[in-house]
Amino acid sequence: MDTSPVLRLGLDADGGLQVPSADQAGQAGWYTGGVTPGGKGPAVLVAQYDTAKGPALLRDAAKVRMGT
Repeated sequence: MDTSPVLRLGLDADGGLQVPSADQAGQAGWYTGGVTPGGKGPAVLVAQYDTAKGPALLRDAAKVRMGT
């Protein structure tokens, strides 16, 4: 899956964090209301685990270990 470019995400109409759509399931999103990734402070990145269409970008998240 292509993980670039990072999607620019904000808040939805209800004030909740936007998430990548099912059509964008192979991409990560960055919450633009916070710090730019790489900047000082916490940046918020968002991605799908799976969708009705199948596995997504974070499908292997359970395999991630500290230090990897």
